[in-house]
Amino acid sequence: MWRLLFTATLLSLMLVSKTNADSRWHVEVGGGGASFQAPWRGVGVESTPLPYVTARYGRWGFGVGEGLVQYTLMQSDLQVEVGLGYRDETYQSNFSLVDYDSDDAVFNDYKSPKGEVTARMQFNYSYFHLRLAQDIQGRSEGGTALLRADIPVYRHNRGWQVSTRIGAYWLQDKYATHVFGVSPSNTNESVGRYQYQADSSLNYFTGLQVYVPVGKRHSVRGFARYERLDSEINNSPLVGRNYRAQLGIMYVVTL
Repeated sequence: MWRLLFTATLLSLMLVSKTNADSRWHVEVGGGGASFQAPWRGVGVESTPLPYVTARYGRWGFGVGEGLVQYTLMQSDLQVEVGLGYRDETYQSNFSLVDYDSDDAVFNDYKSPKGEVTARMQFNYSYFHLRLAQDIQGRSEGGTALLRADIPVYRHNRGWQVSTRIGAYWLQDKYATHVFGVSPSNTNESVGRYQYQADSSLNYFTGLQVYVPVGKRHSVRGFARYERLDSEINNSPLVGRNYRAQLGIMYVVTL
C-alpha cells in the first residue's frame, strides 16, 4: 500500500496541469520561540528559537508549512495534495533546532538513526485533515498516517481566532522501530539499552492554535500540543515518559 502511495505521488506530479489557479507568490516569514518536552530518558524541557518560512505559487507549496514541496491536485470542498516531505523524530534529529543531550546512561555511545525524505499525500475536508507519508530513502521503509480535526472555538470581528486541534497519529511498526527501537548493533545492556522492536503504534494528541492579527500583513501566532504515546513506544528503553509536548509563539509577516 505504501509503495503504491509513492507511485501515485510521482504519477500525479508528472500528470499535473500546467495552469495555476493563482500565478502570484504568497510568502510568509517570521520567527519566535518554542519549548519542547521530548519523551527521551534524561531529557528535560528544552527551549529554542523558531524560524518560520512558507510559500505558495499557484498550486505549489514550499517550506515549513508545506513540507519540502507540495502540489494541490484538487481545489474544491475536498482538497487533495501530494508532494515530498522530510520526517525526523529521532533522538539526534537533523530537522529539529533542539539538540537533546540526555544525562541518562542509556544514551552512552548511542548511535541515533537519521531522518528521511518521504512521499506525502494529504486530504483536507472542512475541519478534517488526513496526511499519509512513506519513507522513500530506504531508511525505515515505514509509513505514518495522521488524522486531525481543527475546530474553531472563538472568532473576533477584528480577526482574532482560537481553534482546538484533536487527532491521532499512527506509526507503522518499521517506522516506530526506526525511531524508538534499538537494533542489535546498538545495544548495550550494561546501561539498560537492550534490543527493542516496536509494533505499530497509535498516539492521540490535542492542541490549541491562536491567531492574532496586528496589522494588514503582520500577525502573532501561538500553539500548544500534547501527545499521548502508545505503550509500544513507552516501553522502549530509550523513552522515559508516556507523552511529548510543545508550546510556542511566532511573529509572522506576509510578503
